[in-house]
Amino acid sequence: MRFVFLTDTHFGDGIPGYYQQIPYHNKINSIMDALKDWIKQDGNIDFVMHGGDMIHECSAESLKQAVDLFQFDMPFYHTLGNHDLDVENSLELWLEHAPHFFNGGKPEYSLEFDGITLHSITSHYGEDSFFWGPTQDFRFDPPEHEKLIEKVAKPGIHIVVVHVPAFGIPAVQMGTENEHHPIIESYNKDILALREACPNLACVLSGHLHINSCKIDGDTAFVTCAALTESPFEFKVVEIDEKQINMQTISLIDQVDFKANYDFEKTSTQGRPIDRNFSFEF
Repeated sequence: MRFVFLTDTHFGDGIPGYYQQIPYHNKINSIMDALKDWIKQDGNIDFVMHGGDMIHECSAESLKQAVDLFQFDMPFYHTLGNHDLDVENSLELWLEHAPHFFNGGKPEYSLEFDGITLHSITSHYGEDSFFWGPTQDFRFDPPEHEKLIEKVAKPGIHIVVVHVPAFGIPAVQMGTENEHHPIIESYNKDILALREACPNLACVLSGHLHINSCKIDGDTAFVTCAALTESPFEFKVVEIDEKQINMQTISLIDQVDFKANYDFEKTSTQGRPIDRNFSFEF
């Protein structure tokens, strides 16, 4: 299995809110063209996986435009993020306009390639499922979480994709005294329960924080990815088989058709060597 993992494109964001590097959401067409060119030149990608916050505000019109923008010459899948769910009927809109972004037409799904299974599960943000209101009380839907525990307990190598990560960004990476964006304990425990159920959980891929990071905890890599639409326009290439996993971080800043600036005071966004590339055997 070899796939592209990207996240936090925030399509339709006219005035950026949260960001880590200089945002170029208004250049998303050029960035996507560069990505598609890179994939074509590489010639060995099985599918593309989006880790959430594809759109900035959920509406029928933004989804129709996103469906046109996120067309690839290969399968494309999506894991819902908080900005994808900012109206109460968000799930209804996604299932009406973009059900093909979910394998089987449902937001919780699995993919199997060559004995490797990838699972997508939705983070929720308050009491109402599939709606991001005024809070970010991260949680999982209990029945879906239980189903996923059963799935990852099955033999084989597993990957989980979820928008909100298990961990914040370590202080040593950010050059601060405290962890950046710490994750609430109950949510962290629910993700770690997946690892406890699965001795072969190779990787948990996330977005949300707009920062490249990697925490190796036990035999599992917990990875977050920088936002594709922030300079220098980075994504991950993950290659995994029954023996090993390899991850690379790729930048498109030299491939886009416009001149992009970069904030050299926030290089922590791009991460340490381990946050960008790693390889280990099972």
